[in-house]
Amino acid sequence: MQTKNIEGKSFLVLGMGQTGKYTVNALTGHTGSIIAADTNTALDIRFDDPGISLYLGKDLNQDISLLSGIDMIVISPGISCDIPIIDEAENRGIKVVSEIELAYILMDDDQREKTIAVTGTNGKTTVVTLIDRFLNASGIRSIACGNIGLPLIGTLKDEDTIRVIEVSSFQLEKIFDFRPRVSVLLNITSDHIDRHKDFKSYLSTKYKVFANQKPDDTCILNIDDPNISEKVDQGFEKGPRAITFSTDSDKETDLNMSKGNIIYDIYGDRGIVDIKDVSLKGEHNASNIMAALAASRIFGADIKAIEKELKSIEKLEHRIEFLGSYSGVRCFNDSKSTNPDAASKALAGFKKEVILIAGGRDKDMDFSIMEKALRSHVKSVLLIGENKKKIQDFIKERKIGLKTMMLGSMEEAVDKAFMLADKGDVILLSPASASMDMFRDYKHRGEVFKKLVSKRKKDA
Repeated sequence: MQTKNIEGKSFLVLGMGQTGKYTVNALTGHTGSIIAADTNTALDIRFDDPGISLYLGKDLNQDISLLSGIDMIVISPGISCDIPIIDEAENRGIKVVSEIELAYILMDDDQREKTIAVTGTNGKTTVVTLIDRFLNASGIRSIACGNIGLPLIGTLKDEDTIRVIEVSSFQLEKIFDFRPRVSVLLNITSDHIDRHKDFKSYLSTKYKVFANQKPDDTCILNIDDPNISEKVDQGFEKGPRAITFSTDSDKETDLNMSKGNIIYDIYGDRGIVDIKDVSLKGEHNASNIMAALAASRIFGADIKAIEKELKSIEKLEHRIEFLGSYSGVRCFNDSKSTNPDAASKALAGFKKEVILIAGGRDKDMDFSIMEKALRSHVKSVLLIGENKKKIQDFIKERKIGLKTMMLGSMEEAVDKAFMLADKGDVILLSPASASMDMFRDYKHRGEVFKKLVSKRKKDA
């Protein structure tokens, strides 16, 4: 690690989840004082180093006394920038950075050259997982990190490793120099508007993934997304080289689809990959595979290894995951669909046969994206979570003509779904919402759903 830029400085680390703890560990022994802080007073956490002061208190986000003597603040992704202590820090000229920015400061030149940053509203985890698998299957050492697995800062002791980083808009808010060698922007649709205030701000935050890239860097862009396509049309002034992809064979792109094949030309590296028998179905997954193919080939992944991995890969957990059938009713777990666009793409894979379980944390999102999918694929909607009335009101206002029910728990929703489902129907959990109102995260939500479905099958 390059520690010369932090030596002697005093740090405040906000948020003591996994990211915060790895951040403190990376700073320990290389800085002046470190204050670790979290609003969760129930945390059971201790640091042995006497140079680390731990503060736990529900009002810490307002406690500007913590800023005394601080040179830099590092925030975890879950910490909003719109809190009093951050506002005051910036008024005082104290630099506030995200964990990925600090990790980049600490990287040496070789580590910086071996970085792939993947962002987008949907598909990030799938693409990061694919890139990591393609590289490792080719004998090229890599690690999936960021929002998947370890935080980026927790990987810095690994040498000669390509870091495939899942990057959220929350992490991009406070970057200044972070410059991945390859960036991937998959799509940008309505999400996290509660955090970013409006869609325009969310859009500009996503664009930051390639904001610092230079002409010898690469950005990989999905021009089927109108917001990304518009950015490509505007061009990149002194920015990175763009590799574009599309599922539309009529578009002039570096990668596109034709009769179940990916046709690619990446800086003169040309070829065809057959994905007709791949388990990851749908146009959105074809896009994900193209993005992963481009990024991994730039770092030397072998095309035969890529094809072998694609044929062997199973559907990822919590992403339209088939759970089996019960009395002729098929059940699918798509808990990873945390916004309307992701849920719409999941619904597109079915006929008008779906009993949909949806709802959760309200992120001030636009549910009109789902109207066509609801009309075409859904029979009934069972709603849970804090935004259930908002979704029900939307369905009624648009006169979509679906039976909707608001329920108090996942267990009630699963019970009602089985009561409503006829033989040949589908029960689909695709919430179109975040999970943190009722669950720890989308994985916890999916696991609860899976256990409830499994119990129904065992009781049959």
